[in-house]
Amino acid sequence: MNYFVLENPTLTDSGSAKFVTDFLEADPFVLGKSARCPACGGLLHNRMWMPPHRVELTAWGPRFGDVAFGSVDDFLVSARFVDAWAASGLVGLTGFDPVEIVKVSQRTKGGDVLPPAYWRVNTPFSRAAIDEQASGIRWEGGGSICSECRFRGYGSTIKRLDRVVLETAPRPAEDIFFARGLWGVRIASERFATFCAEHKFLNVKLTPAENFSFRYDHLYPKT
Repeated sequence: MNYFVLENPTLTDSGSAKFVTDFLEADPFVLGKSARCPACGGLLHNRMWMPPHRVELTAWGPRFGDVAFGSVDDFLVSARFVDAWAASGLVGLTGFDPVEIVKVSQRTKGGDVLPPAYWRVNTPFSRAAIDEQASGIRWEGGGSICSECRFRGYGSTIKRLDRVVLETAPRPAEDIFFARGLWGVRIASERFATFCAEHKFLNVKLTPAENFSFRYDHLYPKT
């Protein structure tokens, strides 16, 4: 099985730059509790974005995307995406809560007049886990690793990731998910990638897992 990482496109990305769409959470911006690991009590993600889901939407190009990203772990999907997902048989995304758009910014003249309707979706936490050694992960700080959630304690930071490789078992049951040990990085199945390509969804950037990487060690070297 081939996997991909669903990224937030930027204005410098070839091919997808003209569809970049993002949002800011509008007041009242309500955050709930964060999920915690049942074994070690560590935080599994940022605090949950609770209703009402009100946003300020920005399209940087002439078209609004079928996907929009913000500062929370959740993201927005268009009505076209919602209908296609319901008929796809794919597994993973939950929520599908309607979003109220309170402000729209169109940064390119002559583009879409009105945005589509959007829904908030949530990415699940999978039983699948990241293979740290094969992924070339380098940690800074923290203590012993939790065998359940792979949390290393407060103050721990991933300084380097060379690629995304999952452990051979358990395999993910979802088509889009967060893997244990790599919260915040949305991993998608080949079926999800095919689904997005067939429907030509805008503002979707899927990077092959073996090509996804980041480095913070050169920004924050040890002293």
